[in-house]
Amino acid sequence: MKPIAQLIFLGICLTVTDRMHAQPLMEIPFGTTPVIDGIISQDEWSDADTLSIAILNQTKTVTVLCKHDGNNLHLAYLGNLESVNARFPEVLLDVNNDKSATWLQDDWWFHVSATDCEYQGQYGNFDSCQLVRPNWTAVPNMTPGAPFTDTIEVQIPFTTINLDTSTSDTIGISFLVTNTFSAFEHWPASANRNNPSTWANAVFAAQTTGISQAESLWPSFTIFPNPSQGRFRLVFENEFIAETEIRIVNAWGQTVFTEKINARERHVERIFDLLAGPGIYWLQLKSGNHTASQTVIVAE
Repeated sequence: MKPIAQLIFLGICLTVTDRMHAQPLMEIPFGTTPVIDGIISQDEWSDADTLSIAILNQTKTVTVLCKHDGNNLHLAYLGNLESVNARFPEVLLDVNNDKSATWLQDDWWFHVSATDCEYQGQYGNFDSCQLVRPNWTAVPNMTPGAPFTDTIEVQIPFTTINLDTSTSDTIGISFLVTNTFSAFEHWPASANRNNPSTWANAVFAAQTTGISQAESLWPSFTIFPNPSQGRFRLVFENEFIAETEIRIVNAWGQTVFTEKINARERHVERIFDLLAGPGIYWLQLKSGNHTASQTVIVAE
């Protein structure tokens, strides 16, 4: 190859590589299989990753929970859906993660509103819509008027999207809420529904088969009582291996409490008086690259 041609080729490769690496990278954790019934039960989603979609000029958020069980992608959308004059949850998947600037046949669109809709190779094609789709599940559908639907659970089988995680563990993904005509709000915020190259890179975490020595040092913990009236205890049952951050997040993705615990502390106990009101919360722990979470329910 001539020097000038080599430089041109190198420039193209760098451009493509930089474009791919510029997108956010998320891990879809391996977890238990939830019951897709539109109800967030205690601990059902505690092993999921938590993301937030900013809506209404970043004045509100929709929380997205995401995990897989080896056979299905599981999602839950929480808060500010129908109650904010209709935000319908969607997920966009680039199965081959080929980062094309236009839709290809491996790109999928899934949509939940009064009906469930999906289409392969095109965004926003409503030809397939049914109350119950035979090849994936979303519950509940939205019906006009109160009570408003602000929690929707979704299960998408890997077989539906022709995904084999044994040969490819990374896909392109974007989470989206929309009113279908003027509002299209994404995670990541820079994503464009019509351009798969702008979607995030998502890696499917492998199922763990054992506990390493390092993982065994990760502090185990207990929350009680749970549910509570807002006052509960968090008790760590062994020592920390690194500085640990405690964070409590509400169903709208807003942090209502955060604290860092020094690595030298042992058998730590924290008592919480959660004044943010009744509802479902996630208590999240982060220590180095290790994260854990558990659902906390505050009853009325």
